[in-house]
Amino acid sequence: MNIYQVLYESTHRSTTALTASQVTQVLAMVDKLWANRRKEGGLEHFAFVVQGNAKLKAELAAVTKKTALDDKIMALAQKHGGYTFTAQKVRAVIKNAKSVDEARAAFDQLAKGSIEEFLTAVKTSADLQQKFQASLTSDTKAWAQALTQIGKEAGYSFKADAIEAVATDVLPNSNP
Repeated sequence: MNIYQVLYESTHRSTTALTASQVTQVLAMVDKLWANRRKEGGLEHFAFVVQGNAKLKAELAAVTKKTALDDKIMALAQKHGGYTFTAQKVRAVIKNAKSVDEARAAFDQLAKGSIEEFLTAVKTSADLQQKFQASLTSDTKAWAQALTQIGKEAGYSFKADAIEAVATDVLPNSNP
């Protein structure tokens, strides 16, 4: 193969699929990021958990007054343990809502485009797994920025500093 064929292949062909061990490495890293995000105890994480749990969604749907919604969110978070967000943070999210339905929608919106949604997609998408693997570097900040860009291209809207905050012990030989 001559140099022109190599250049053509590298720019016009899709990259090769990840090996089984690379996929395993990516999935293990995603699991660590997810666990670290859970330990962080943020409101966005809880909103994502609620979206995937029919019982929690039903409990929030049963709230009929906007003024009671923040108390219910706090009670559910306390019941599930490990969440450290404050009632003020919940109120800040729902403060502009005119009704309980608008307040629930504002809370639900926290889960849209979140890191959690992105990590869930990485677990099931070979394309995202490949991009995740290709982004690996020992520089945590650069990796967070690369993942944020990958997420943005795929329709997610989290920030690099949110990845940096949970990237501890995820990258081998990482530099903060």
